[in-house]
Amino acid sequence: MIITFDDATQGQLDFLETSQGIELDPDCAVAILEDFCSDYPDFGRGATFYIYYPNPLRQEQYIEEKLKFLARKCYDIGKPYLQPRKPFAIKR
Repeated sequence: MIITFDDATQGQLDFLETSQGIELDPDCAVAILEDFCSDYPDFGRGATFYIYYPNPLRQEQYIEEKLKFLARKCYDIGKPYLQPRKPFAIKR
């Protein structure tokens, strides 16, 4: 199974500031996926995050850390197609 996340919202990957530094919000989508992968390692990990600039994943101060985190955990990072496509007719 592969999961896709569009628009790269903060709820998909959220960092919390604590007295120990930056921590992954346990209620964000990535934390839930990471817990699932820990419990079921044979299931595999597959998710693509389609991000856009200038502020992917919404916490501007953590952009670099978030992208590195996703890459380190082997998640895919993609860019959505932003130009609208012309509708096409289906011939019967």
